[in-house]
Amino acid sequence: MKFIAFALLLTVCIATAFGEDNSSSTIKAVAETEIPNVTALQSMVANSSANLQSYRFIFETDQRMEIFNLSGLNNSSQVIQIKGLGHGSVNLTAKSVKLVMANLILPLGIEDDSSVVAVEEYLVNDTIYVKTDGNWIQMKLPIADLWTEQDRVEQQLQLLNNSNITFLGMEKVGGQECYKVGLSPDMAAYSKIVSEQMGGFPANINLSQLYNNSVMQITYLINKESYLLEKTEVYLAMSMTPQSLGVTPKGPEKQEIRQLINTTMSYFGYDKPVNIKLPPQAQMAKELPLSSNSP
Repeated sequence: MKFIAFALLLTVCIATAFGEDNSSSTIKAVAETEIPNVTALQSMVANSSANLQSYRFIFETDQRMEIFNLSGLNNSSQVIQIKGLGHGSVNLTAKSVKLVMANLILPLGIEDDSSVVAVEEYLVNDTIYVKTDGNWIQMKLPIADLWTEQDRVEQQLQLLNNSNITFLGMEKVGGQECYKVGLSPDMAAYSKIVSEQMGGFPANINLSQLYNNSVMQITYLINKESYLLEKTEVYLAMSMTPQSLGVTPKGPEKQEIRQLINTTMSYFGYDKPVNIKLPPQAQMAKELPLSSNSP
């Protein structure tokens, strides 16, 4: 179960960084002269985001997780379908973040065992507060430059500057004309972003090794007028074993999880007022050390 829980934790982090959904967009061809210089586009996106005070985001995830038992002569597997929905608010001036999300977990073939996992999360200064199943925990994140590393927009800029970029045309998102660019990311840079968003927890996961054999397709939609991100998109295929997640199997069974993840993340409300209040119950939460390796 710890193996599966860690896999779900990674899904949450991936979901709040990237996404994929073209249902509300329209694509149009552009003349060669309209294609922006990649270096100039990177610079303009960085400049437009440099002094942001606040923003909001919503995201959806659609994940297929197949768990293989590789022990014995007849390998067996269980397929789990996970659909997630979430909303986040970021106040960079007050150094606070609120994230609320829910995952519907649907095991195919045994649908009666379906469940919903709801997560409410706050990051205030250097402490993260998480509520699951009605229980609160808190963890201090010992990161030197915490707010650069937890800022979702800043993470996108990091990835934009560490990828090969292809201009894909123009596309409207919510009535806004956007540059559409495809990214071929440096997987070392990507694993660093996910690690920073997780705050180094769990510390025993080797993300570089985990993403080494992954397949990823990323698309950014950048507002043509403001050069702010409107939407980020990703398709990710990856596999993992208990060992790659730092979990030592207690029995002889050999397990592997293969995942296909599609996620959408849309940004809005740039520099609009964001007031994040930490619930009193969260302040009383038990502190969980980041080095905890308990099962």
